[in-house]
Amino acid sequence: MRALNHQEPDRVPVDIGGTYASSIASGAYARLMEHLKLSGESAIMRKWASVVRPDESLLCRLDIDTRMVVPRYGNDWNEYWKLTPMPDGATYQDEWGIPWTKPEKGPAFISKHPLAGEEITLADIEEYPWPVPDEAGRYAGLKEQAEQLKTNTDFAVIAMFPRPIVSLSQFLRGYDDWFVDMGMNHELIEALMDKILEVDLAIGIRLVELIGKYVDAWFVHDDLATQTELMCSPQAYRTLIKPRHRRIFEFLKTHSDAKIIYHCDGAILPIINDFIEIGVDALNPVQISAEGMDTKSLKAQFGDRLAFWGAIDTHTVLPKGTTDDVRQEVKMQVESLGKNGGYILAAVHNIQDDIPPQNIVAMVEAAHEFGKYR
Repeated sequence: MRALNHQEPDRVPVDIGGTYASSIASGAYARLMEHLKLSGESAIMRKWASVVRPDESLLCRLDIDTRMVVPRYGNDWNEYWKLTPMPDGATYQDEWGIPWTKPEKGPAFISKHPLAGEEITLADIEEYPWPVPDEAGRYAGLKEQAEQLKTNTDFAVIAMFPRPIVSLSQFLRGYDDWFVDMGMNHELIEALMDKILEVDLAIGIRLVELIGKYVDAWFVHDDLATQTELMCSPQAYRTLIKPRHRRIFEFLKTHSDAKIIYHCDGAILPIINDFIEIGVDALNPVQISAEGMDTKSLKAQFGDRLAFWGAIDTHTVLPKGTTDDVRQEVKMQVESLGKNGGYILAAVHNIQDDIPPQNIVAMVEAAHEFGKYR
């Protein structure tokens, strides 16, 4: 919390498994557990990405500072996402009506966009079978998780906010139609995002009621950019998307004292000031391989108003570098982002299966070595 408040703690905090987007893929996790000679349970949090919620034995062994609380957590990922298996045996439909097909290797992909096509109308959006926010199973065990962590540990308690309005509208509409809508069909895309927002805020109300007093930070995720540029113009973001993001952040700020971590991949430099304006406290994952995301420059421009969460390169350094390369990367990012606090060290997005366990351990050990303030 000192780091998020732009104060220097004893050392730079380290996150693995504290959020949807800073955990570890199942293959890399299994190799890491074997490398460290650890055993323990793990739960697949996101079946399509094969991302796990790490076992406590690993988090304690690596001295990780974050812990996640998430709706519908369980070892049965079908219970977590309320996925319905389809007849082909490889496809599961999530509660938003989106089918995900999982190949033998690699992440799952969306095999059909249920609201795609130029014939879709406002009535189709209104009549679509949206998820039920008040479903009791969604919140099973959630308060107990958060209360136990807040009462009995000193870890940062991070709660996951529901699915994002931009990414989810792309999943439902399909990317081709989404881009056309953003340029030419504002009434339709705004109606779609508003229905998603309605569901998200209804779930958010229950989350705040159950765990708001136990949470140190809320994690909100919504991707807006590619490696080289925004998916829409800054003006389109400010007109169509920013007002809806503002509603989420204002809701959380009004009903909770917790910080807001906002996850957005890619080249987002042109709208970082917009994020700060509407209440973002920390930016994740700080994708340093994307255009304009130089960490020294980011710290100089925004470091007094925004904390940075991530920044250890998963594009080249972690999967392809030596352990010494990893150590030097960590040292550089601590020096670039850590002055006066404001930095939580983590990999850029989830640690993927191509990252060797030795490099994961090197990242954490280097963070503890080079991240000391005193």
